[in-house]
Amino acid sequence: MRGIGKVVAMMAPWQDPGYLKRVWCIFEMYVAKSDAQCDIDIVMPPREEESLLASMKKGRDERGSWGIDNLFQVLANTKVENASASVWTDKVRTHTF
Repeated sequence: MRGIGKVVAMMAPWQDPGYLKRVWCIFEMYVAKSDAQCDIDIVMPPREEESLLASMKKGRDERGSWGIDNLFQVLANTKVENASASVWTDKVRTHTF
Protein backbone atom coordinates (compact mmCIF):
# COMPACT_ATOMS: atom_id res chain seq x y z
CA MET A 1 0.00 0.00 0.00
CA ARG A 2 2.79 2.41 0.75
CA GLY A 3 4.32 1.80 -2.67
CA ILE A 4 1.06 2.63 -4.41
CA GLY A 5 -0.19 5.13 -1.84
CA LYS A 6 -3.83 4.22 -2.34
CA VAL A 7 -6.45 1.67 -1.34
CA VAL A 8 -9.65 1.28 -3.35
CA ALA A 9 -12.44 -0.26 -1.27
CA MET A 10 -15.49 -1.58 -3.15
CA MET A 11 -18.50 -1.09 -0.90
CA ALA A 12 -21.25 -3.04 -2.54
CA PRO A 13 -23.93 -3.63 -1.68
CA TRP A 14 -23.67 -0.66 0.64
CA GLN A 15 -26.10 -2.19 3.18
CA ASP A 16 -23.90 -5.29 3.54
CA PRO A 17 -20.51 -4.70 1.88
CA GLY A 18 -18.41 -7.78 1.30
CA TYR A 19 -15.28 -5.69 1.81
CA LEU A 20 -16.11 -5.32 5.51
CA LYS A 21 -16.57 -9.07 5.96
CA ARG A 22 -12.99 -10.06 5.15
CA VAL A 23 -10.25 -9.84 7.77
CA TRP A 24 -7.59 -8.82 5.28
CA CYS A 25 -9.73 -6.01 3.87
CA ILE A 26 -10.54 -4.61 7.32
CA PHE A 27 -6.85 -4.75 8.22
CA GLU A 28 -5.95 -3.12 4.91
CA MET A 29 -8.35 -0.26 5.66
CA TYR A 30 -6.90 0.14 9.16
CA VAL A 31 -3.31 0.27 7.88
CA ALA A 32 -4.21 2.71 5.10
CA LYS A 33 -6.06 4.99 7.52
CA SER A 34 -3.08 4.90 9.89
CA ASP A 35 -0.65 5.99 7.16
CA ALA A 36 -0.76 9.70 6.32
CA GLN A 37 0.79 8.96 2.91
CA CYS A 38 -1.95 6.54 1.88
CA ASP A 39 -5.33 7.59 0.47
CA ILE A 40 -8.49 5.52 0.68
CA ASP A 41 -11.04 5.67 -2.12
CA ILE A 42 -14.40 4.14 -1.30
CA VAL A 43 -16.19 3.22 -4.50
CA MET A 44 -19.48 1.61 -5.40
CA PRO A 45 -21.57 1.02 -8.49
CA PRO A 46 -23.82 3.96 -9.49
CA ARG A 47 -27.02 2.20 -8.33
CA GLU A 48 -25.50 1.59 -4.90
CA GLU A 49 -24.40 5.21 -4.63
CA GLU A 50 -27.90 6.41 -5.55
CA SER A 51 -29.44 4.06 -2.98
CA LEU A 52 -27.01 5.20 -0.26
CA LEU A 53 -27.65 8.88 -0.97
CA ALA A 54 -31.43 8.35 -1.00
CA SER A 55 -31.22 6.56 2.34
CA MET A 56 -29.10 9.33 3.85
CA LYS A 57 -31.59 12.01 2.72
CA LYS A 58 -34.57 10.36 4.40
CA GLY A 59 -36.08 12.05 7.42
CA ARG A 60 -37.10 10.35 10.62
CA ASP A 61 -39.04 7.13 10.33
CA GLU A 62 -41.75 5.84 12.66
CA ARG A 63 -39.08 4.52 15.07
CA GLY A 64 -37.40 7.92 15.28
CA SER A 65 -34.35 6.87 13.23
CA TRP A 66 -32.87 9.13 10.60
CA GLY A 67 -31.89 7.86 7.15
CA ILE A 68 -28.18 8.24 7.86
CA ASP A 69 -28.60 5.90 10.83
CA ASN A 70 -28.73 3.06 8.27
CA LEU A 71 -25.16 3.84 7.22
CA PHE A 72 -23.99 4.12 10.82
CA GLN A 73 -25.55 0.72 11.56
CA VAL A 74 -23.74 -0.89 8.60
CA LEU A 75 -20.43 0.46 9.89
CA ALA A 76 -21.21 -0.53 13.48
CA ASN A 77 -21.90 -4.09 12.32
CA THR A 78 -18.30 -4.47 11.14
CA LYS A 79 -16.75 -6.99 13.51
CA VAL A 80 -13.24 -8.28 12.89
CA GLU A 81 -13.93 -11.28 15.09
CA ASN A 82 -16.74 -12.34 12.72
CA ALA A 83 -14.84 -11.63 9.50
CA SER A 84 -13.72 -14.43 7.22
CA ALA A 85 -10.19 -15.21 6.10
CA SER A 86 -8.95 -17.46 3.32
CA VAL A 87 -5.78 -18.08 5.38
CA TRP A 88 -6.42 -19.07 9.01
CA THR A 89 -3.27 -17.37 10.30
CA ASP A 90 -4.49 -14.03 8.91
CA LYS A 91 -7.54 -14.22 11.14
CA VAL A 92 -5.53 -15.26 14.19
CA ARG A 93 -3.02 -12.45 13.72
CA THR A 94 -5.69 -9.74 13.52
CA HIS A 95 -6.69 -10.44 17.11
CA THR A 96 -3.27 -9.27 18.29
CA PHE A 97 -3.69 -5.68 17.05
